[in-house]
This record gives sequence, C-alpha cells and structure tokens, in this order.
Amino acid sequence: MKLKFKLSLLVISIMVVVVAGIAILLLSESSHSTKELSLESMHRLAAEKAEYWKGREEGYMRVLRTLANVMSDFESMPANERRDSYDTMLEGVLLAEPNLVVIYTIWKPNAVDGMDSQYIGRTGSTPTGQYAMTYTMESGEMFGRASTDVDNTMVRLNGPLARIDRVDHPVPRVIQGEDALAIIMQVPVINRRNNEVVGAVGLLLNIAAIQQGVEQVIKDNDEIIIEKLHKIIHNGNPQKYLKEYLIDNCYDDTTIIATGRKFRKNLNITNISEIEASELATSYLVNKYKYPKLDAIASLGAETFLVYSLDSEQHIKSVNTKNKCASGTGEFFLQQLKRMNIPLEEAMKLDNNSIPYKVSGRCSVFCKSDCTHALNIGIAKNKVIAGLASMIADKIIELLPHNFHSNILIVGGVSKNKLVIDFLKKTYPNCIIPDEADYFESIGAGLYFINNC
Repeated sequence: MKLKFKLSLLVISIMVVVVAGIAILLLSESSHSTKELSLESMHRLAAEKAEYWKGREEGYMRVLRTLANVMSDFESMPANERRDSYDTMLEGVLLAEPNLVVIYTIWKPNAVDGMDSQYIGRTGSTPTGQYAMTYTMESGEMFGRASTDVDNTMVRLNGPLARIDRVDHPVPRVIQGEDALAIIMQVPVINRRNNEVVGAVGLLLNIAAIQQGVEQVIKDNDEIIIEKLHKIIHNGNPQKYLKEYLIDNCYDDTTIIATGRKFRKNLNITNISEIEASELATSYLVNKYKYPKLDAIASLGAETFLVYSLDSEQHIKSVNTKNKCASGTGEFFLQQLKRMNIPLEEAMKLDNNSIPYKVSGRCSVFCKSDCTHALNIGIAKNKVIAGLASMIADKIIELLPHNFHSNILIVGGVSKNKLVIDFLKKTYPNCIIPDEADYFESIGAGLYFINNC
C-alpha cells in the first residue's frame, strides 16, 4: 500500500523550458479537504506501521506459543528428561533467531518434574532448585543461567493475568556493548491434563531490527502524487499573472505555500526560501529515484542560473551565481527565437549536430548584435540557435564544479531545453534531470507543508 500525498502544483513559469522566480503549491481545493487528506495520510501511515509491527510481534508470539504447547504435554515425558529437553529447545530457538537477546522458561516450584531439591546448583535453577532456565546473547556469546525475573513471573502466574500473554513496553538494555531498547514477550504454559497454569516461556527482543523495518516501511511509502500541475507564462510580471490566475480559478478557501526568491516575499502567505525548498526536494528525489551521491544542483531558470554545491550529507554548502547578464538565461533564448520567428517546439527539434555559430555571452546587447549580424549575412538559423544554446551551456559550465565526472542534478525550466542540455552533457556526462525538474522547488515547498503546517 502506497502513502499518497495528493498535491496540486501551480508553477508560474515563462514556458515549459523556462521557470520563473516563484512556484505556488496548492495543497488541495480547500483547507478543509487538506486537513482531511493530511489526517487520512497520517492514519494510513500509522496503520501501515502498526500492521508491520503486528506481523513481526505475532511471529515471535507464535514461536512462544509453539514452545508452550510442547511444554504443556510435559507429563508424557520422563521426569528426569524434561529439563534437559526444554533446555535444548530454548537453545535451538535462540540460535535460530538473530533478533532475540534472551529466551527463558520459568516454572512454579516443583511443577515441571517434582524434583527441585535434586537440581539445586544446576545451571538454570534458582537456589531452591526451581526451574528457571535462561539463555542469553547479551554479551555476544550464548550462555545459560537462572532467570532474574522469577519473582515478577511468579506474581503473574499466581494472579488474574496468569493466562494472558505478556508484552511489556520497551526497556533500556545494554546489548553486545551498545545501548538498545528491548521488550519482554511471554506466554503461559498450561498443563494439558488439568488446565492449570504451571509456568511461562518468554523472550527478550531487541527492537532495533524492528525499528529499521518500520523506518523502511515509512521510507517505501513516502510518495507524493501530483494531482494538478499548472504552468503560466508571466512575461516578467508574475504579480499580474498570478493575480489573474487566482481570480479566474477560485481558491478562496485554499491553503497555499510559496517558494522562490524576491517575489515570494510580496505574498501574504506561508513561504520558504528557494534554498530550503531545494534541500527538501533533493532529499525526496534522491530517495525516490535512488540517485548516486550528488555533487551539485544546477537551478536553471528564466532570469537567473544558480549552482548549489552539496556536502557529503547532501546539504547545500554554497551557492554560485556569477553572471547577472540576461544573455545567459532561458528568457533571452526565447526572445531570440521570437525575433527569428522560430516556435519553441520547432527549435527543440533542430539537429544539434550543426556547427554552432559563436555568439558573445558577455552581454545581452553584444549577443543580440551577433545574432542579427549572423542572420544578415546568411548564416543558417539552426546554426545561430545552436550557437545560443552552446553559449548558455558555457554559462552553466562556468558555475559548475571543475570535476567533469561530478553528478549534477539539473532543475529549472532550462532543463527541458534539449539543445542546451546536449551541449552541457558533452562536458558533464553525469547530468541527472528528474521528471520534476521544472517544478522542483514546488516539491520542496509541499514537503515543508507536510512536515510543518
């Protein structure tokens, strides 16, 4: 069963190829349904974890019940063989179950064979000879001893809870030299002949392995489903187009969270920085797609290119954005296509093997002049477009790590520009472009909402 956070994303963008400075995350059609959806998701996850734990717990309880069932027929066995036989059974179970720390059986005085006095001094006997055999792996090696829980078990076996299975809360223990949590599980041994409770068999379970399993369940079920995705051309005026969109699409009672750079601060709604959203989205996508260790994130938008360098924990440690000139951005690329009367879709189909016509990347004015001059002297448009794409790729390369074998996550609208990416991959072959690249930060904003709102 998959846990699905249904999210609706509204990405204010220049086009599919170019992401602008703000992404709005619509978490539901109304705040009421958002709360219900969040509660439903939490309940489903809780049920998933509970079901996982229940299955593991029942497995160990079945082991104990099997042992108790065998022991309940103790009177059919010669009295002088019972303790040795049960010792062997306990030892075998402990060796076969690596998550068990201790396994034991405790019987009422003289109940197992009527011979307590003859077994004084035997391993697994109390000072009075009562049978209370315990095998433990707490030190890393198995050895037998008498149980230290005899008094508590006797109180239980002689009280109203004698026939009820016992599962205690986790308690701190030192297991093989490390601090750990463990739980005691115990079932009664009932004499098959007269239905009398004569003893108990139990175990101590290290829950570290169980906890790892629960964490894996959470990890495996942490999935976000994008329910709606809207992309809008804002033509450099995100405030105007966002307002029009919200008026045309009724979101009067909707929970919204924003991310981006400057414009998000003009909105009177919950918002987070682009860096924080990027970290959250990176963690999610690395887990979802099992990416190798990433060295950097290249955020390639309409107006700005940013490269986030990542540390060994995949956290952002620095931001690089040297060139402020519009000539190296996605918006400038679109402007030049428009001047050449080349639709974006047609440009993306051009043969990228064309020898690119070199254009200046120093300044948008110079670059525009180079393009105009090239067209005036009859240079083929596909070569000019290839030159623009190559120039933009060079601008990105200036910001990236010098190790050309670095794993680079490419996000932002320009990640959809096939021409630019093809040039980029000639230098950085290990570019990774997720399906969510052009609404990458919105994923992070959604995760922030799920975790904090």
